[in-house]
Amino acid sequence: LQFSAYPSPLNPQLPLYQLTGFDDRILLRQLRQWYGADWSSLVWASRGYKVFEGATCQVMGFFQQPDWQIGGEAHWDFRGSRDTIHRTPHFEFINHRVELSRAQVEEMGKRCEGGLSEIEDFCGRPVRFDRIRYHLYPSGEEKGLLLFNTQQSHLDWENGEVHTVISAEYQDNFVQQENELILRHLLGEASQPFLEDGLGVYFAHRWQREGYAYWAQRLFQSGNALPLAELLDRELYERESKLVKTCTAGALVEFLIAHWGKNGFLEKYNKWSPSPTEVAELAGAWDRYRQQRPTLALPDRRPKADYWRGFNFAHEGYQIYNGYLSKGARESLGNLQALGSNAIAIVPYSYLERPDQPGFLPFMNNPGTETDESVIHVAHAARALGLQSLLKPQVWLGRGSWSGFVEMKTEREWALFFDYYYRWIRHYALLAEIHEIEALSVGVEFGRATLGHEAEWVQIFRKLRDLYRGQLTYCANWGDEFEQLDFWQELDFIGLNCYYPLSKSASPTQAELERRFAEIADMVGKVAQKHGKSVVFTEIGFRPVTGTWKDPHAGVDGREFAAEPQRRCYEAVFKGLQGREWCGGILWWKWPSYLAYGARNRTGFSPYNHPAEAVVKKWFEQ
Repeated sequence: LQFSAYPSPLNPQLPLYQLTGFDDRILLRQLRQWYGADWSSLVWASRGYKVFEGATCQVMGFFQQPDWQIGGEAHWDFRGSRDTIHRTPHFEFINHRVELSRAQVEEMGKRCEGGLSEIEDFCGRPVRFDRIRYHLYPSGEEKGLLLFNTQQSHLDWENGEVHTVISAEYQDNFVQQENELILRHLLGEASQPFLEDGLGVYFAHRWQREGYAYWAQRLFQSGNALPLAELLDRELYERESKLVKTCTAGALVEFLIAHWGKNGFLEKYNKWSPSPTEVAELAGAWDRYRQQRPTLALPDRRPKADYWRGFNFAHEGYQIYNGYLSKGARESLGNLQALGSNAIAIVPYSYLERPDQPGFLPFMNNPGTETDESVIHVAHAARALGLQSLLKPQVWLGRGSWSGFVEMKTEREWALFFDYYYRWIRHYALLAEIHEIEALSVGVEFGRATLGHEAEWVQIFRKLRDLYRGQLTYCANWGDEFEQLDFWQELDFIGLNCYYPLSKSASPTQAELERRFAEIADMVGKVAQKHGKSVVFTEIGFRPVTGTWKDPHAGVDGREFAAEPQRRCYEAVFKGLQGREWCGGILWWKWPSYLAYGARNRTGFSPYNHPAEAVVKKWFEQ
């Protein structure tokens, strides 16, 4: 039995973490398996309980607040959910509640055995190991709850197991994670990380549906590929987008096999440490090889999205069971659809340590955060409900700071900032293209990093344009950034995060609120007319607090809950946008990924269960 962050009976202000069982050796083995040298996941499993039999979780959940009771929606019983459903000579398939027909399971077995035989033929030797245990899960949420790993597929190297999600969002996308396990058994560890990743994906013919070669060529043709030197740089390779580096590594492995011959490649696999001269020669040969590849016919650019009616869909709670990846997120999206919404913005975050110091922007991979898998889940769930999506990645700088404060001290630091930012946003452009997300925002509220640096942003827009075939935008902050930016010709529509005050009065009339927003709309319309582009309100919102019209973007700052001011502001905005032909839509800030969040945060921006919700429904349906 494990439970975490429970109030200590001796001091309720301190959290108690406990792991108990019948055998010390079992407990020590579990601790090593779960945490190793990284205990951070213990903190992420906050306010939770788990019951194990051996290493298998049987029951788990999260204590209900504020009374610390067990049960409710955050309780799962996995007993009897684990059955061996199929065996082949080299694989044992263990099902964790996935609905699969016998024919589907047998087809999976044939595919796995076929892939293994292909690798054996390539390596010139047979595998000699017990069956690989292949675990199948119905969702990233359930896999994450059981294993604290929400990836589509991952390896348990120590136990020789593969754990894979089988769900609608990964249909026809068989990543064949077991390839790396088989190759490690046959060839040992590669001398370079890209060799192991690249050779594994080389045999994964449905990687990201189209295969590694297709996506690598899309990167090459659009000028977004990684150069050879970066693939050989261990630090850069470690920090790079998994999507970008994996398909590029597969293309490089394909080239090296052709360049060295298969036997030469296998001979170098474990011991290759190239000199600078060899890297330079190979780089030239690889460039020539890539130029000889047939040019891909690009898919048609996805059509202009319908008028956007919806919300920024916020990943709240930061637990697996209540964030983007959860069943609760699908239910929350259903509520949005019932309001008449046809769109959402999906908002994954990264962070920068300081606004005046460039640094790599990390990709979120901790379960409970806005991982790629959670973004994919929400995009596919939205599409199933008829909702279009704007992927809107944002950079967080901690309390007291903000992306609008990003400002480097030297030209060298500015160059580094844009290089790091490009690497990060390139990942989301490729992710959005793979999953055909309707629109992508290339930046959000970078006022000091846009004004005076438009040429750097234009370069990024142009590099991503042929890689990503959906609609491109940038979400400008209200005020100087929105009113002065001039790069809109490069984009499909203008994004505006609109928090202009509607009144400084403590008690304005409704006519005053409406008159002020009409003035704001007139000004926005002039910007739209100047650039010949529609404007989408990519953020606009008001808290249900007293005086919310004064500083709509501000925190609660001691103000009391009051639903009526929020409703009045919503009415003023909707009325002021009537008949504005330049307006391409509105995405309110914001709607939570799980609906109970609103009950716990009554003064948050969401209109859920407040009078403003009825206003949204009335206007969206009109």
